[in-house]
Amino acid sequence: MKNYLFKMVLSVFLLITANTFSQNVSGIVTSNTGPLPGVDLKVKGSNVGTTTDFDGKFSIALTSETATLIVSYLGYETKEIAVKKNQSVTITLIESLNTLDQVVVVGYGQTQNKRAVSTAVGVVNAAQISELAVSRPEAALQGTTPGVTVVQTSGSPGAPLTVRLRGAASVGASAPLYLVDGQQVPNLNFLNPDDIKSMNVLKDAASSAIYGARGGNGVILVETKTGRRNAGKPSITIDTYTGFQSLGNKPDLMDKNAYVSYLNDFRTKNPGNGNPLTADEIAKLPNTDWYGELFETTPVSSLSTSISGGGENYSYNISGGLFDQKGMVGGNEGKSQYTRKNVKLNFETDITSKFNINVGLNLVDVERDYLFENQSGTGISIMNFVNSIPAIYPAFASGDRSIPFGMGNQQGVVVNGVSLPTVGAVANPFLALIITNNKSVSDITSANIKGTWKVTNDFKITGTYFHYKDNTFDKQFTPTFDFSDQGYVNTNATLRETLYSNKMTQFDGNGSYKFSNLGNHNLDVLAGMSVYQTTFETSSRNGVGFFTNDFASTNFATIRNPSGITSAVPYAFDTALVGYYGKVNYDYAHKYLLSGTLRADSSSNFGSNNRTGVFPSVSGGWVVSEESFLNDSKFINLLKLRASWGINGSDNINPFQYSAVLNSGSGTNFGGENVSGLTPAFLPNPDVKWEEVAQTNFGLDINAFNNSFGITFDYYIKKTSDMLIPIGVPLFSGYPAPATNIADMENKGFELLLSYRKKYENGFSWDIAANLAQNKNKVTSLGNNGQPLTGGIGTFVFNDPITLTTVGHSIAGFYGYQVESIDADGNLIYKDNDGVPGITTADKTYIGSALPDFTYGVNLGAAYKNFDFNAFLYGSEGNDIYDATIRTDAGYSNRKDSYSSNGLKNSLGFGLTDSQVSDFYVKDGSFLKLKTVTLGYSLPSSLVDKLKIDKFRIYVTGQNLWVSTKYDGTDPEIGESGANNSLDMGIDRGFYPQARTILMGVQAKF
Repeated sequence: MKNYLFKMVLSVFLLITANTFSQNVSGIVTSNTGPLPGVDLKVKGSNVGTTTDFDGKFSIALTSETATLIVSYLGYETKEIAVKKNQSVTITLIESLNTLDQVVVVGYGQTQNKRAVSTAVGVVNAAQISELAVSRPEAALQGTTPGVTVVQTSGSPGAPLTVRLRGAASVGASAPLYLVDGQQVPNLNFLNPDDIKSMNVLKDAASSAIYGARGGNGVILVETKTGRRNAGKPSITIDTYTGFQSLGNKPDLMDKNAYVSYLNDFRTKNPGNGNPLTADEIAKLPNTDWYGELFETTPVSSLSTSISGGGENYSYNISGGLFDQKGMVGGNEGKSQYTRKNVKLNFETDITSKFNINVGLNLVDVERDYLFENQSGTGISIMNFVNSIPAIYPAFASGDRSIPFGMGNQQGVVVNGVSLPTVGAVANPFLALIITNNKSVSDITSANIKGTWKVTNDFKITGTYFHYKDNTFDKQFTPTFDFSDQGYVNTNATLRETLYSNKMTQFDGNGSYKFSNLGNHNLDVLAGMSVYQTTFETSSRNGVGFFTNDFASTNFATIRNPSGITSAVPYAFDTALVGYYGKVNYDYAHKYLLSGTLRADSSSNFGSNNRTGVFPSVSGGWVVSEESFLNDSKFINLLKLRASWGINGSDNINPFQYSAVLNSGSGTNFGGENVSGLTPAFLPNPDVKWEEVAQTNFGLDINAFNNSFGITFDYYIKKTSDMLIPIGVPLFSGYPAPATNIADMENKGFELLLSYRKKYENGFSWDIAANLAQNKNKVTSLGNNGQPLTGGIGTFVFNDPITLTTVGHSIAGFYGYQVESIDADGNLIYKDNDGVPGITTADKTYIGSALPDFTYGVNLGAAYKNFDFNAFLYGSEGNDIYDATIRTDAGYSNRKDSYSSNGLKNSLGFGLTDSQVSDFYVKDGSFLKLKTVTLGYSLPSSLVDKLKIDKFRIYVTGQNLWVSTKYDGTDPEIGESGANNSLDMGIDRGFYPQARTILMGVQAKF
């Protein structure tokens, strides 16, 4: 025992002695953009090292009078600095074009050098976003970050995007968690892409576990631009572009000659349905290009400006933006348009030498005029109708563009003296434009205030309060009209107004401690808590019959009879979540990496039985290139192996599913009087609990050949358990089903990123980055006696759901009959799969999937002197599309060109001929798109200096200029039919395609 105590005392004495004789060198590492966090500093010839903190500051111990510091930072040239004991130094690093290194944000204000990260994290920086000229920030993730799938739900202005990280983790809400400067937000629609500094994608469970309950679908951390201290003079930037959009691709529909041939063939084979058209009659008929008539060339423009700077103890950034885009359909008529205006402020200052305050404010106004699309609905499905009207019918009556031609007129259709058949069940899309008046206006406020107390050089406490509020007003109006000659009449105008209010507040408080003087050991810890509260309110009212008949002036003050107003019962709810978290980062000599996270969340969406969930994670890495056998390699700059495991959660269900909820607005009749009452909203499930997502990840990072070549590879297995699905209540109960933990799902796959960059002495440089991602999705359980889940309803033609989700197959697979052949009479012959004679529903099987086998992207850049070039391609392989655009239920509607030769029975005038879901309608949706190509020119430095400006660049950009695909529709890039609808994707009901766009822009910095 005495010997043990002696050893302890001796160890403490030696530690104190070592600290006494060691001397610290401190300072700050900066670049031309400001302080650099996460910079590696190492004493040459030893294993002593450290990294800079978030403010770029560092302190390192020396055991001798002088030493040489090796300063390295991914993305910058490595520098060696001679230092003396007790010296304070400022080190400025120069950005290197020959490296592929990055600094990543890993949550709650923490940053790490990519070399020290042991999890799967992707980064998109401001330069990449600027090159893509996107209207929504999420679009910049498409094809640039492997494992992130971004698909258009529509090409219309302001339409939302389907974003998935490593596949759909749930049949319900599978969108990732978005945070802007640490603030949880519902989406990124309000954010100006030019305000973004970087987007960090946390893909595996270990990187996103610190967000616990809401990180199950992955996390996207957005950092916005800030000012720079000691900037000298204010920096003013202007980034603007303008251009035009047009339709890039048309579906392969029958033109006049093809349709007339098909019509005459039908009439010849089916006497009594009219005589075949004669040559003279055919000559009198138009050859209307319905896509050419409906789609127009429309403008798009963007203007962003900012002023930033700072002094010794403060920095600021003020920016503003205006984005305006008119839709190709109805844009010039004011029916389809998206406008976003924003003003953003960030200011930080040192109140004292140890206390800093940071304030942020973003005020946004978003206005969107929109059309109904890719859905069924009488009189409103414009994109479906444009596919259905034959070319022999004119768009307008007698050439008057104010009167849409009525090809569905039951009194008879005559065009230029030629009697034509009535087209059933569809309407002129220009009538749909007249009756469609929809507008939403959103006023969004995002604000935060953060205080940071630097207790010591190693210990920091941070508290942040966030506020987000979205007040949205939505107005839908259908006017009266009288086109009785064309069969179109509406005698009563209708108005619907809806108010939405979504308020989110958040408080984060945490403390971080970085241990110093541990020699080769580097250790930092973080612990904190978060409190979130959401308040949602909505109300709406409807009215019929107004004195006015235009969208702008019609409101409920102009209604003829107030009794024509009906109001829906207002709906409101509050939710709350409290979380506690801790994280430890450790490495030995920047060689062996270890990180662990633990978070506990309590959500008001669950009852007392299961209110709290615990979410752990662990990750480790081995920087092999730091070993002695690779340390001096001339070829390998970085070789790192990574592994991680963790659990995330999801509480994304309607609130109070665990308790009895009563709805008002119901009642019964007693004695001839209506008596109001209450009804249960659903049968409660007191045992509902967290949905959990467990993920294992293995990764490899390589930088080689003086950092000019890079490889990142990840393989993952992602398992969702206790999936929350509203199921389990018999239909005869009469009640909606509550959320139930009943299903399991698995996603597994790999991601590969290759990059290369080269610069020559003559000034020419080029770079290429290519990525490939594969994800395999499979439902592994639907619970005891779990019933398959259906989706893809709401098509005009097909009676049954198009998708089925069941055990052993991917989510939302297309499910129907397999077509074995087409018989001599032109009928589809279905395959008998169950072996029992006759075709029944038991013969249905999986016939396709909207999920791709893999996705890929290629980004190519080049520069010579003052010219720069960038091209970006994105592709998807193996995804299927269910083509529900052809209206076989509508007599005499148009067909695709393939119907002239596919052998199918000509039933043109019979209306509904085949309503069965089958693989006859499943098409290969694989594609490769040239998403963006840009050519720019920057004024030479000699001229820039004379003009006393810092930068002036002009450029031209083309978007969606080229596509290679076998799909014969307008656009193969089809996402979900609506937000968070994972059971309905890849179904083309009439899709609004993405525009082909030409932009001309200017970037200036003063």
